[in-house]
Amino acid sequence: MANTQEILNLLQTYSSDSYHIQDSIPNRKLNNIYKNFPIDRAEIILATVDGTVFGSHKNGLVFGEQGIYANNDFTGGSFSGFMSYSDFSQVQLRLEGHSIFFGDHGFQFCFAGSMMKDDKLMPLLTDLQKLLGKNDQPTQASQTHFGCPGCGAPNQRNQCEYCGGKL
Repeated sequence: MANTQEILNLLQTYSSDSYHIQDSIPNRKLNNIYKNFPIDRAEIILATVDGTVFGSHKNGLVFGEQGIYANNDFTGGSFSGFMSYSDFSQVQLRLEGHSIFFGDHGFQFCFAGSMMKDDKLMPLLTDLQKLLGKNDQPTQASQTHFGCPGCGAPNQRNQCEYCGGKL
């Protein structure tokens, strides 16, 4: 498995108007990431893909030290979640319209509002999988977590145990 610096080095080889690396992430986008994504402030953010038309970064992808975080609003199918790099290295990426699905677990990113489109995003993701040592062997324990679209509570069930919202 690649270390954080190797992941960052790879992420730095890509660019787009909606793509930011570490210190180039504007503070207002960082604030929206922490408000809208299931990410702890202790997590080191390596890079982000803003999935919004107006650049608020309320939706998008975040590449952290521990894994990948995604947040979509209703336009791309409500979803908020985390996938460890270990799990990410094992999934099949599937492009459907303006969404990329990470395996068959519901983890997805809708890039319809992003300036970073699939022609740059898919190579970045597949290169990251190669760096992480993608193979076809399943992992033992999943570290993919889904947040309730109603209250944001992390959950891996079909119904939120906190607010009763359907996941």
